[in-house]
Amino acid sequence: MIVNKLFVALFLGAFLGCKPKVTPDESRIYVVQELKLDDKVSLFWFRNEQQITHEGLSYFQIAENRCDLSLENANAYCQLPEQVHNVAKDTIFVLTKSEIVFIKKPTRYIIKSVGYTNDLYDINKKPKKEGMYFLDTVCK
Repeated sequence: MIVNKLFVALFLGAFLGCKPKVTPDESRIYVVQELKLDDKVSLFWFRNEQQITHEGLSYFQIAENRCDLSLENANAYCQLPEQVHNVAKDTIFVLTKSEIVFIKKPTRYIIKSVGYTNDLYDINKKPKKEGMYFLDTVCK
């Protein structure tokens, strides 16, 4: 009985504590969307091309320069985000089907998750293909 409880606890701990671990040498960043927040900074929504085991995992980083994007500097990540729903003053609302997990909380802006529903989805806010790019094609 104790062995079964111990096994279940270890099993759950291994999966609930699962964080993506990819070294910078293995990663190639694909920018899904860049959204200007003010004159200096933008919100970047990006993915790691090499994270096949975490399909749909996306990162968010607020940065002045897109060439500063990295998995280590990302502010947050989440599974299956749909769109940046709205920006109101200092709060960025992301329409997503999961919670946002913070890595490094941004100081000036707040990133919040909005639960996905069909009526909240705005086709006009969908990231455009022509705005997507691999970071290594613009930053050397």
